[in-house]
Amino acid sequence: MNTLVFNHFPKLESKRLLIREMTNNDLDVIYDFNSCAESLKYVAREPFTNKKTAQDKLSFFLKTTKNKSSFWWVFTLKETGKDIGYGGLFNFCTSTNKAEVGYGIIKKYWNKGYMSEALHEIIHFGIHTAKLHKIAAVILDGNIPSIKLLEKNGFKKEGHLKDHSYARGKYFDEIIYGLIIDEIERK
Repeated sequence: MNTLVFNHFPKLESKRLLIREMTNNDLDVIYDFNSCAESLKYVAREPFTNKKTAQDKLSFFLKTTKNKSSFWWVFTLKETGKDIGYGGLFNFCTSTNKAEVGYGIIKKYWNKGYMSEALHEIIHFGIHTAKLHKIAAVILDGNIPSIKLLEKNGFKKEGHLKDHSYARGKYFDEIIYGLIIDEIERK
């Protein structure tokens, strides 16, 4: 793994998106995604009912970025400047050259291909700049859109964890997907 990637936060870009560093000014995008019960259907988390909870989440993201254990980006539409979601690479392990990816798009922007664009750029960064050997993703069972997105990007199912997380008064199964870089070759 190239640990020098933590020296300068990477700004990524796709055809329609600026994928920029998350900052203290990004409370609204965190709140908008996490306060929508439908957005959290496949996230083991209670919907945020106030901006204080969103601020705590944002502070956590910023702390892990400052500590050089993650990268958290906000996805911004080039055309309008509107923030539509966020995602990151986190849980970096330098001894095994791996990290985990996570992401979310505000409901209004679903089914427009934005997440596909953002994930492609994050994976490209992980492969070519961070020089990761593996990128993992953990999703809740039944999250068909995320399964399709991950598989489209070369991820393969690695495991199924029964009743592994708990939120909203029930247990959720988690599915682990992985992308081993050597298997797809560094193109």
